[in-house]
Amino acid sequence: DVSVEEMGLGSDHLPIKYVLDLELSLETSARFNPKSMDDDKFLEILQHELGKPITQIETQQELDEAMDAVMEALVRAVEGSTKRRRPCAHSKRWWTKELTGLVK
Repeated sequence: DVSVEEMGLGSDHLPIKYVLDLELSLETSARFNPKSMDDDKFLEILQHELGKPITQIETQQELDEAMDAVMEALVRAVEGSTKRRRPCAHSKRWWTKELTGLVK
């Protein structure tokens, strides 16, 4: 819906008002906690997912496919080796396990 607003603001320009009827999907997922990553497991999964190294890339399409494969392998490796954060309303992002140990 579009309309021109007749507001007397002392200007020769008239504001245009846009009303958009949109449905927004707010999909949130828990973020990964990099401090919980198991490095050995990450490397093991990554090596398994990548398989044989690519020896020769000749076209843009082959490059795009290779990059997609690398990105998918990285995502799977992170998902398989890293815990997700459990966000809460009172969480402090700067707080670490080391600080918890110092408090005790």
